[in-house]
Amino acid sequence: MIGIVPTLIVLLTATYTLITLAGERRVQSLACFLSKNIVTRYSLLPLLAMFFVTNPMAYTFGVFLEERHKPAFYDATVSLCHPITGLFPHCNAGELFVWLGVTSGATKLA
Repeated sequence: MIGIVPTLIVLLTATYTLITLAGERRVQSLACFLSKNIVTRYSLLPLLAMFFVTNPMAYTFGVFLEERHKPAFYDATVSLCHPITGLFPHCNAGELFVWLGVTSGATKLA
């Protein structure tokens, strides 16, 4: 239980604390504001969604978009998922646990 698990617990706790302190209503208002502009809709909104509510909950930020914008938002969020995980491992913790398990098994075999 050393290494990535405590890091993920701390990052997730900090993220949800920030959302609670800011207020869910404010977070929703910010998401609605960002969804109105084409640049922020496919750059900042997916980034904030992935950072604050992590994968797979980030896709739920699509509720702030019109129906015709949802597929492109999903694509932008999925495309951002892996690059942001390199900097902030809590963003895609499930995949990280799988690959860390695979690498630890491979290193034991080697």
